[in-house]
Amino acid sequence: MIVASFYPTPFDPVDHHDPNVAIISDGCIFAYEEDKLTTVKSDSSSNFAERAFFCGCAELNITPNNVDRWVFAKPSREISHDDMYWFFAKSIKAFLGDRAEFTQWYDERVTFVAHHLSHASLSVFSSGFRRCAYITADGGGDYGDPRCFSWGEFDGTNFVTKDSQLGFEGLGSFHNYVTEALGFGANENGKTSGLAAYGSVITELQTIFRSFLEVDGIKVRFKRERYGVSEPNPKRAKKFEYNREKIINTSPSDTNISRSILAYLPQDIAKTAEEVVHELFLGILQVVKNLTTHENVVFAGGLFLNVALNAKIEKSRLFKNHHFSMAPGDSGLALGAAFYEYAKHQRLILGKPMCPFLGPSYSSSDIEDLIAKFSLNAHKVDDPATIAAERIAAG
Repeated sequence: MIVASFYPTPFDPVDHHDPNVAIISDGCIFAYEEDKLTTVKSDSSSNFAERAFFCGCAELNITPNNVDRWVFAKPSREISHDDMYWFFAKSIKAFLGDRAEFTQWYDERVTFVAHHLSHASLSVFSSGFRRCAYITADGGGDYGDPRCFSWGEFDGTNFVTKDSQLGFEGLGSFHNYVTEALGFGANENGKTSGLAAYGSVITELQTIFRSFLEVDGIKVRFKRERYGVSEPNPKRAKKFEYNREKIINTSPSDTNISRSILAYLPQDIAKTAEEVVHELFLGILQVVKNLTTHENVVFAGGLFLNVALNAKIEKSRLFKNHHFSMAPGDSGLALGAAFYEYAKHQRLILGKPMCPFLGPSYSSSDIEDLIAKFSLNAHKVDDPATIAAERIAAG
């Protein structure tokens, strides 16, 4: 059986980022992000991961019409059959029949999986756990699944969601606003987390931040305020790299967070915000622990790109075993959805935590061609790890 999965869904009009694809062919897995091929980080200008998809077909030695099941993210609105016909018949030539046969072909082969279910599926199936609790958290999913938090249980077969939070006003959104107020762009939350290592917690600012956050069980609502709409700045466009968010949205813009931090140093703002996020999430984790009998817990969603938070979760020992999926943000959604669909038809027990190296492979001839193309001096060694270690040790 062959399953192919795309994130985002072609022709969904809402902006997305991190387009990615996954293909599972008789148990062999290919998964890759388009931005690793376009070299545009967090690419939001690609409609779908076309180049990565065809690289996957080449890697697994298949053609698009070999695929049995197609999986997409639940879109913000229903995509017309005419649009999907163009995608399958023209863009990738997976459907080779007559137009009159397309609707039946489409209905038999195409399915949609919600954003947070894809997150949960990736974390569960990459963990090696047979049964576990799962938690997903991010800035707010997407318009096909506008949740910012969910938790549930996997019983070995079924995903049972116990509770979730709708909207774009969770802890992830709070962290986004702090990141923006510090002058960083969209999807640059890692810079906030890194900057925090140089700062100190400011008690007064911690109190201010907490006043913006309402806690109710597993739900944390960020009372965000944005004052006015910024104008786009085309002068920030660059010919050889591209970040739409930095052009469309001026950073920092005028928000309740940006107004509250003016008297403080950037590193202290970052450290204080991180401390608030860690404290509140550990409170949520304690609530989940009280509601489940599972000793294993898995995590996915963009919030868990925050490795400092993950370390705090590990050290809390609230659960016996923890697993944080690779690609916990949107770049892992295609693989999570592919796992979910594949497991409905075939047994999918990976048995141990999986490695993240699931993209294209490079043969010796591929590498030699690149060396020749750029006229590089190079030589092949039998034991590159040892040679590299010796050179590192020598400075």
